[in-house]
Amino acid sequence: MPRTRSRLYRRKDSPFWWAVWTDYEGFHHRQSTGCRDRSSAATWLATRELERVRGEAGVPVARAINFAAALAEYLAEREPEWSRGWWTAVEGFARNQVVPHFGGDRTVSTISREEVARFRVQQIGRPGRGGKPVKAATVNRLTWALAAFGGWCVERKYSLENPWAKHESFPEDQVPPPVVEGKVFEALLAALENRPQSRFPWRALFEFAHETALRKSELGRLVRTDIDRAERRGWVVSSSARGHNKARRLRSIALSRRALEILDALPSRSDGLVFGPIPDPRRAFAAAAKGAKLDRVWLHLMRHTASTRVGRAGASLADLMGFGGWSSVRMAQRYTHTDHRRQLELVDRASEHARGTREDDEQEAGGSE
Repeated sequence: MPRTRSRLYRRKDSPFWWAVWTDYEGFHHRQSTGCRDRSSAATWLATRELERVRGEAGVPVARAINFAAALAEYLAEREPEWSRGWWTAVEGFARNQVVPHFGGDRTVSTISREEVARFRVQQIGRPGRGGKPVKAATVNRLTWALAAFGGWCVERKYSLENPWAKHESFPEDQVPPPVVEGKVFEALLAALENRPQSRFPWRALFEFAHETALRKSELGRLVRTDIDRAERRGWVVSSSARGHNKARRLRSIALSRRALEILDALPSRSDGLVFGPIPDPRRAFAAAAKGAKLDRVWLHLMRHTASTRVGRAGASLADLMGFGGWSSVRMAQRYTHTDHRRQLELVDRASEHARGTREDDEQEAGGSE
C-alpha cells in the first residue's frame, strides 16, 4: 500500500489554500481547494480523505480529474457533432466564465449544486458580447449545455452526481417572432431576388426553408440524392447522420409541390448539394428586412413561420413534432405561434357561432308558442 499524503499549504501566486492528497488508487494530487479560509480548505481535504477510505472499502468513488481538463475533453468530443456557432458559444462561455469562476485546477467531483446555482444567478445581467447584458434565456441555454457535460462526467465516473442538471429555468421574455406571410413574405422574397451582385440563391433558400422548416445546417447539407420525388420525401442530413435529426432519430420531411418546383429551378452543383455552404448572410438579411419593413430577418425565422402555417392548417401535436423533427411537445409548441390577427379571426368566428345559436334558439322558442 503506497504511503498516503494529506496536507494544506499556501502559494504566493494564489489566493486559495492548496492541498496535497492521495486518492484510493494510490495516486498523489497537488491542487487548489478553491477555499480562501483554512477551515473550509480543511473540510475540502477531509472530503478527499473520506473518498479514499470509501474507495479502499469498495464503495463507488468518482475518479479524480482536473475540471479544466475534463471540460476540454468534453468539448473536443462534441466539436464534430455540434454546429460551429453553438460549439463556439459554449467553448467561449466555458473558457471565459465557467473555468475562471470555479477554478480549472479543482476536481470535477468537488463542484456542488449550490455553487452552480450561485454562478447561474451571477451570470444574468453581466456585460456580454458588445457590452449588452446577458439575458436569462442565454443563461438557460448555456446551463443546459453544462448539464449535458455533467451527465457526460457521471458516465465516465468523473463525478457521482450531476450538479449542473435540474435547475429551475429563469423566466424568459417570450417575444413572438414577427408575422411573415402574405404581402410581407412576398416583399421579403422580392428584396432577396433584387440583389444581382449576389451569386447565392438567397430567395430560393428562404422559400425552401419556408416550405420545409429545415434548419440552416440541414439546408447546407441537403443533397439531391436525398430527395425522393415519387413519394415527395426528403431525408434530413444532420451532423449526427444522414436521415437523422439532432437527436439521432430517423427523420424525413414531406415536400410540398412548391418545394419541388424550387428544387427544379435551382442549377445542379458538381458536389451534388442542393444549396451548398451558406455564405455570410448579413447583407442578404439586411436587404430582406428593409424590403419587408421588419426590424430584422434571420433564416431560422422561416422555421417558426413554416411550423405556424402547418399548425394553422389543422396539424396535431404529433404532426408538428414530426414536421419539425422535435422530440418533445414543448419544442413543437415553442415554434408554433399565434398572433393578434389570428386571434381576431377566432373570436369573430366564435362570436358569430354563438350569435347564430342564440337566433336558432329564439326561433325555436317563437315557433313553440
